[in-house]
Amino acid sequence: MLKHGRLTDFFTTLRWDNLHVLAAAGVQNLDLVAFLVKELAAGPTRKFAQLRRYFPQARQNEWTLIPAGQRAQLVRPDPTRIGILQQGTELVVSADGSISGLLGASPGASTAVPIMLDLLKRAFPTQWHNAWKTVLSEAIPDRDRTDWDAEAVARTLADTDAPLGLDRVGG
Repeated sequence: MLKHGRLTDFFTTLRWDNLHVLAAAGVQNLDLVAFLVKELAAGPTRKFAQLRRYFPQARQNEWTLIPAGQRAQLVRPDPTRIGILQQGTELVVSADGSISGLLGASPGASTAVPIMLDLLKRAFPTQWHNAWKTVLSEAIPDRDRTDWDAEAVARTLADTDAPLGLDRVGG
């Protein structure tokens, strides 16, 4: 729907059992909804005006608008607010661990490893507790660390720089 669909395809996702959840999330995020609708409705002139905010010397005849696609937002049920807009990513794993999926925004470098470790732990609990946890603790020694202070960061950087042959300049 996001890559090759039409704006009207949104309505194919509406069902009686999810309408109240979507409505609640929309009402709780009216400013965001208004902004997104305004951006979707923007024509070429308005889009070029946005570019000129960052590059005032830009001339429209020298630029070609290339659509970059849309970003999906997750809307999910919530016991206290009926429906909420989920930001970021969410890992979903079936109860038996046979299927999993990553929903939402693409994870960046700072979240990709923790998400993958969470997937391994949830989808393969037996292997995680029997063998993988020890191996992964050796590969990622500070995997479970929560008390990151300046000394711990410096020690971890030193421990990883040496085997990688890195020489940090300026700490």
